[in-house]
Amino acid sequence: MYFDNLEFDLINDLDYGDKKTLELLTERHPEWGVTTPDLSGYKKAGGKLIMWAAMSENAVPPASHLEYHDAIKRKDSGADDFVRTYAVPGVLHCLGGPGPQDAPERLLDAVIAWAEEGRRPEAVVVSGSGAAPVIAAVQGSTPPPPPIARTVLICPYPQQAVLNARQGAFPYDAANWVCK
Repeated sequence: MYFDNLEFDLINDLDYGDKKTLELLTERHPEWGVTTPDLSGYKKAGGKLIMWAAMSENAVPPASHLEYHDAIKRKDSGADDFVRTYAVPGVLHCLGGPGPQDAPERLLDAVIAWAEEGRRPEAVVVSGSGAAPVIAAVQGSTPPPPPIARTVLICPYPQQAVLNARQGAFPYDAANWVCK
């Protein structure tokens, strides 16, 4: 997308030492990346935005999502009226990892309820339970055991989930956590 060349191989062709390449990346960044915290037009149009940061992300630093949220808040102190950001523990790039794999679906449910019913989301319960991960079958292999049922409380940033239960309580039960 940056180079108008479908054959461009980011791994093998990107040369950070090439001044023209870097200039093109900079020139095209406003088209392909988020560069402004000014979402006033989006807010004025009635938009509702939920962003989420996969905290075990292995491609995009999750702090970039949180820094962008902070920049939006600095630009518009009333941003909580139309923007929420959630940090989701244990999730890799988009999905995968030991974290709750239904976070995108639960956050989509939350933004729909916000946009259609006016219910601004607060804490959201996500789950690590569900179908076993898809693993390529190897002839004669034993399928993996089903995942342990667990729920996780995720909180609107900058709040964090804090354990609020007796000692020894099951930590993967969202009911044992509160947002602070």
